[in-house]
Amino acid sequence: MKPKISFFVIFLVLFVVGFGSFHFNKKGEVASLNTKENKVKGIILPHHDLAKELFVASLEKLRETNNPSIFVILGTNHYYPDGPTLTTALDVYDYPIEKEILSDFIRRFPEVLVNSRIIEIEHSITVPVIYLREYFPNARIIPLIVSAKFRESDIDKYANYFANVFPYDAVYVAAVDFSHGTSFEEGMAKNEESIRIISEFNYQKLYSLKDDYLDSPSAIGLLLKTMQSLNSTNWETWFSTHGAFLTSDFMSQGTSYVVGVFR
Repeated sequence: MKPKISFFVIFLVLFVVGFGSFHFNKKGEVASLNTKENKVKGIILPHHDLAKELFVASLEKLRETNNPSIFVILGTNHYYPDGPTLTTALDVYDYPIEKEILSDFIRRFPEVLVNSRIIEIEHSITVPVIYLREYFPNARIIPLIVSAKFRESDIDKYANYFANVFPYDAVYVAAVDFSHGTSFEEGMAKNEESIRIISEFNYQKLYSLKDDYLDSPSAIGLLLKTMQSLNSTNWETWFSTHGAFLTSDFMSQGTSYVVGVFR
């Protein structure tokens, strides 16, 4: 049986993945941007190897405008979601971790959990780092896993600290996958809704989302708060797609992906 996929959805995927980007201001309205004059301050990336081509295309595009000294990775907490709001580590394999700045952050917020083992097994950190190191070999890393049992007061204070203390050229990466266990058509429809929530900075709706929309509202929330603190609230969608599209298996259930940036 052939899958039932609407012409509109196919057109939407082809447009977003292959032909253009959408720009939104903080009210969710379409905004005009000259990308060469607007540095990227934050980016949403997947943490799934299936989305390799998205990493390649996105980081090549990011490299056109940015050469950051630091990437702050805000990863999904898959294995210890009930832990503290943030988990980090100062020593992870041969990762080029920015130890001086991270050490100051840990001293300022002693409730942050420091655990190398958790960082080492968390693919929302390890997968993005592979690609970031390839495309930005001189950048250093600050790995942060954001718990699903976060406190909004923590999100606010960390975002404020980032904006006021971390280097101005830092790029913040929310390593988040989107709709899980959905068909191509359902996942794409949910991507569209999630993009609208993100571009409008709608925290109430964002924090109510489950993994049929995205797997870490808290990581996205920390990214959004940081972008507001940096006055970088213009959203630009780079890619919106689904595993079924990437594998050309439109009968499969899988995960959707969104890549977008704030300038």
